[in-house]
Amino acid sequence: MISNLHEQARALACTEITHLGRRRHLASWAINFCTAGALLVCLIVVTLFVDDLFVTDLRVLAGALFVCALAVLIGGLTCFLRELYLAMHLIDIETARFEHKLPVPNSGDPP
Repeated sequence: MISNLHEQARALACTEITHLGRRRHLASWAINFCTAGALLVCLIVVTLFVDDLFVTDLRVLAGALFVCALAVLIGGLTCFLRELYLAMHLIDIETARFEHKLPVPNSGDPP
């Protein structure tokens, strides 16, 4: 399909595909980081219950898990914000495409 385009359109399509790949990669990392952060929060809750139930001293572990959870959430939100920045600054909508009026089909005509 891309081979049917003339050279300038093909270059634009390749550039857009590259940008979409970067955005997809950042979105994937954002989801992975935020999911890891949620799992770490679950481990913190389990650690605090085990600490109380078995009367052990797991406060240091809970604190370390909390710091890790915050770090991966910050990483996930940073990736998400970078993806949003790319989405807003790499998309170029050509208004000339929308200036041509298309005929309105009759209600009895097939689409």
